[in-house]
Amino acid sequence: MEVNLSMVIWNLINLAILIWIIVHFARKPISTMISNKQERIHKELDELKNKLENINEQLNIRESKLKNIVSEIEKIEENYKKMSGNMTTNIDESAKQETNKLRNQATVLIQQELNQIKADLRKEFSNKAVNSATNMIKDYLDDPKQLQIINNFSTNLDKPHQN
Repeated sequence: MEVNLSMVIWNLINLAILIWIIVHFARKPISTMISNKQERIHKELDELKNKLENINEQLNIRESKLKNIVSEIEKIEENYKKMSGNMTTNIDESAKQETNKLRNQATVLIQQELNQIKADLRKEFSNKAVNSATNMIKDYLDDPKQLQIINNFSTNLDKPHQN
């Protein structure tokens, strides 16, 4: 097979010109696109951090309310013991049972509310994460990239396997 040196040189010159044109005209739009994407991701992360902080604040407020409720229950229990000091043991026993029942009900209600808050947090955070990942995949896998992946895969299929 005979190689034409002038043809090779011209092909190399054409390739160099093509690469220069691509770099010269595509560099700025691509870096702008990447920069914009980074800004959007940072904004979304900041929004998620703010939402997480708000949710943590709400959780702290509700935990504080829980502590207040427990404190109120304890105060009620103490007052009830003082008032029932002169009563019979049967009345005293029924009061303790009622207090425990109220405490258990309050604890169950508070736990349910905390569980709901946690579930809402997980759901919201998961939705944001899935949406962000979906957007990132959509932005990354445009039609030319998908075609390139398909072409690379089909090229690899055409090559004989070497063992």
